[in-house]
Amino acid sequence: MLKKSLWRSLEVAADVGPSKKRRRKHKKHRSNGSSKSSKRSQSRSELRAAKDAAEEKENTKHLKEMVVWWKQAREELKAPSSRTAEMEGEKLIPDWAISARSSVLRSVAMAFSHNLSLKCSMFRHQKGVAELKIVELQKETSAAHQKEKDMFDAKVALEAENANLKAQLHHAKESAQKAATNAFERGRIDGARDFLKTPTFKLAVDIQSARFLNEGFDKCVSQVDHLKGFVDGFDRTRLDPSLDATLQPYPEEATSSTLAADEFEVLASEVGCPLPL
Repeated sequence: MLKKSLWRSLEVAADVGPSKKRRRKHKKHRSNGSSKSSKRSQSRSELRAAKDAAEEKENTKHLKEMVVWWKQAREELKAPSSRTAEMEGEKLIPDWAISARSSVLRSVAMAFSHNLSLKCSMFRHQKGVAELKIVELQKETSAAHQKEKDMFDAKVALEAENANLKAQLHHAKESAQKAATNAFERGRIDGARDFLKTPTFKLAVDIQSARFLNEGFDKCVSQVDHLKGFVDGFDRTRLDPSLDATLQPYPEEATSSTLAADEFEVLASEVGCPLPL
């Protein structure tokens, strides 16, 4: 806008000289056509020429002043005294010294105000968007915290239930082991008791008794022979079936057969016959 106003002033000042010259030539031509008023016209023309010369001189002076002022304004706009605008859009803010002679400051102020308004609107919009986003993030964070708390509570409940189930399982294992042991012992005793009442066991006892009787008789014969007792008046109390043929104790490993009888010694009274030695 400053450039347009300056160039318009320059064009007006430049057109002043030629227009005056054309008007002066036209009046000179008219003065030549009239012989009666030539002297008066000449005097008037001289006065007007002097006046036009003075006006032209004044216009030229004004033009020179405008050119000088324009150059100064351009230099001041480019000078370091002008500071860079802080916000994007306006590059330079002119000094206050030229505000009284042009409308540049007003234009810059309006542009700066408009730019500032746009910036404020943009910042308000960004602030509103950020606040909405913050609200959404807070809701998501609250939901995540609630979900995490629920998961932690569920984990604690599952751990407690797991500990309870482990305790129940351990108790059940102990009960099952104890029941199995008792069942085995009970079954062994019941089985032994039932077996002692069977004819098979009684037949086996009779067979074993006959075998023991035969072995005892052989031992007694051997002991009598060892004692040279095949004579009249032999003392039979000297015989001992628990000893061997030479009246010596049996070795310990030979008496292992009696260990099996100890298992049924408790139940021997139930069948009515004592276990053989």
